[in-house]
Amino acid sequence: MENQEASGNYWTITSFIIRGESVDPEVITAQLSVAPSRSLRKGEKPRESDRYKPSPFGLWSIEAETDNNATLIQQLQELLDVLEPKKLDIVQIAKQTNVWFQCAAFNGDGLDIPNAILLRIASLRADLTVNVYPADHDIWEAYKAAGGK
Repeated sequence: MENQEASGNYWTITSFIIRGESVDPEVITAQLSVAPSRSLRKGEKPRESDRYKPSPFGLWSIEAETDNNATLIQQLQELLDVLEPKKLDIVQIAKQTNVWFQCAAFNGDGLDIPNAILLRIASLRADLTVNVYPADHDIWEAYKAAGGK
């Protein structure tokens, strides 16, 4: 059952993240043949400012490209369709560092994730983190102001 309706009152942000001390974004990009939405080398600052410290880890991530009004399930399916052909590489990476799907749903109603999606995520040896916020939560406006979709 999918209780999420794509509407003006429902937004999602879904990413697949690889992060760890030994993560080199260029190596991950070459290994997976997928360009990241965001990457960061260990020791780099996430933004040029004295406010930010150099990162203690490397990061490689891709964000679902579907509209933010798509359901969380639609965004997870999109990412899984891209990543599953790279399954053997992702499973090897997951043995060495942290690999997970990070999801945020701004609806306040909760959600259901079908077993088929959970099995696909598990087959990549990835974790799943889902944060659910009320539709009027101000973090959505902060996300958009910071350059989000």
